[in-house]
Amino acid sequence: MQVQQHEFIQFANNINAESVAQIENGIVRVSLTPQIEIDHSYKKKNMMTIKFTECGDQYIIPDRKELEFVVGFHLEGESSTFIKKYCEDWFKTTKDTSA
Repeated sequence: MQVQQHEFIQFANNINAESVAQIENGIVRVSLTPQIEIDHSYKKKNMMTIKFTECGDQYIIPDRKELEFVVGFHLEGESSTFIKKYCEDWFKTTKDTSA
C-alpha cells in the first residue's frame, strides 16, 4: 500500500528518528541514524527511498509494510549493515538522488 506524505510524516514523528525535515519542495527526509536516511516524495507518486550515506547506496521502499520492517529493525537496535543487507535482498536499487 502506498504511503501518503502526511501519513509518512505522522509515522516518522512516532519513531526514534534523529530528525524529520522537508529538504526541498515535495520531499520529506527522515534521518534514522547518521548512516540511514529515508526520503518520501509526493511529486514522484509517493515514492520512498532508503539511502545509506556512507556508501551512497539507495533502494526503493515499495510499500508501508516494508517501511515498517525497516524502521522496526532500527527500533530493535539492528545495525546499518543488517538493514542494508535486508534492502539489498528485498528492494530494487535506484540511482536517483532524490526520492
